[in-house]
Amino acid sequence: MKIEKLFIRFDTNFPSVNALIAAAALLVKFLVCLLPPLMYSKMPTYDVVTFALIMSCKGIVEMAIFGFLFDNEQTSCFMFYVVIYMASVVPVLVKLLYDPSRNYAGYRKRNIMAAKPNTELEIVACIHVTDNVSAVINLLDVAFPFQDNKMSVNVLHLVKLSGQASPIFNSHQKKKKVFSNNSYSENVIISFTKFEGSYWGSLSVNVFTAVSPPNLMHDDICTLALDKLASLIILPFHRRWYVDGSIESENEVIRTLNSKVLEKSPCSVGILIDRGNIQRPALDPLSEPEYNVE
Repeated sequence: MKIEKLFIRFDTNFPSVNALIAAAALLVKFLVCLLPPLMYSKMPTYDVVTFALIMSCKGIVEMAIFGFLFDNEQTSCFMFYVVIYMASVVPVLVKLLYDPSRNYAGYRKRNIMAAKPNTELEIVACIHVTDNVSAVINLLDVAFPFQDNKMSVNVLHLVKLSGQASPIFNSHQKKKKVFSNNSYSENVIISFTKFEGSYWGSLSVNVFTAVSPPNLMHDDICTLALDKLASLIILPFHRRWYVDGSIESENEVIRTLNSKVLEKSPCSVGILIDRGNIQRPALDPLSEPEYNVE
């Protein structure tokens, strides 16, 4: 044990010299961690400062190195105080500068308005129940993908986690044609595979299954959108209607989920309101169909 007493003698120039050296080392390390991401990666200022503070913070590893290099009780005692000071100040600064709700924010514009013409449009479409499948397919069918307007649709089937099971995030590859009887997303995969075949070459579909608690589903959606560099997230509306137009059900869990995604999404978000079951006046078969998109 190199430190017997946590006491520094101030009758010598030892404390002032070491304080200057420690301050200079911390400043240099902070600037080295600050300037490259700020100049080359164009990261937001708050994120860069937070990153630099974390990287320049000294801990037990630095203290062990100094203890190995300098067999001096005063040096070890001084480094102990530096570590304690940094461990007390840096977490407070990081908490003030870093907002966890922005962890899905990308540094490039990813929305419908920023999408470039003649480039593949990345979409994340969420599915809760079987009825959502036809609604999403009808919406994509209206968008009419073609060779000059390709689409890549990442279908995310959201399943509520029950019991003490662990959360699951599964990617269903196209080469996997055999499904088990207990597959959550078998019908979803088959429906979107058939739809992809009708637009072969201009539409690609990837199906994912996320089994997680309702309060964490927004993390799966936003993470997938950020990973796929999506420009649009499609969310089913929380209400369903009877044929006569009255409300059949209203799911508060889905409503809360949609609110969280709207708050934290890294791209544009569209709420898909499906009124397909409601009776409407018969249309003239010779007239062109009308679509209302809000």
